[in-house]
Amino acid sequence: MKLSLPSFLAWLSILSGGALSVFCNTGWLNPSHIPALSQLQPQMGTIVRDHEIPVNPEVLGDLPPETFTFQSVIGPEAQEGRLYVAYYQRARRWTGRPHDLDVCYRAMGFEELQVETWHTPSGAAVWSRIFQRDDEVVRVVHWLQKPGLLPGPEKALQRLSRLFSAGGLRQDIASVYFEFPLNSSPSKPELLSAADTLIRNLESLWQ
Repeated sequence: MKLSLPSFLAWLSILSGGALSVFCNTGWLNPSHIPALSQLQPQMGTIVRDHEIPVNPEVLGDLPPETFTFQSVIGPEAQEGRLYVAYYQRARRWTGRPHDLDVCYRAMGFEELQVETWHTPSGAAVWSRIFQRDDEVVRVVHWLQKPGLLPGPEKALQRLSRLFSAGGLRQDIASVYFEFPLNSSPSKPELLSAADTLIRNLESLWQ
């Protein structure tokens, strides 16, 4: 059966799109580079890395990240907090990889009291959430980060331009958060400065 030109172009588009999807998801195009999270800078603005916190692998679920770090951090006035960075070679949101942070905290028995969008000095958009569980109230500043992009909403033109940029088809992603008790949390500028430093540092590690 002879295909008409419109039919041929339609089939060509479908097959090309399918091939592109396969090549991206298998990593044949723009392969990912797993970052060495042990090489994260010790100083993030006025917040300092302290020590690694042991994690039971079972709590990471059936689709754990390829690499992660869970650390104790110290604020500028000796406030004790935590930092979590989880790196995934393939984002599969429909399976919960990486999962939504607010869902995770609710599953641990926390109630969300407040959510705000903050912007770092470099222009990245991050979320600040306040959660409460009994007498425990925490502030969590978190974001999702992709190679070559500042965290935040992606506009249509940005997505299109990524097709023609080096690494634009990479599928890897990192989920990052800082957590501090609300009554001893570093200030908003201090948290945003730390986020900016960590965003730049992570970008340098997965090139």
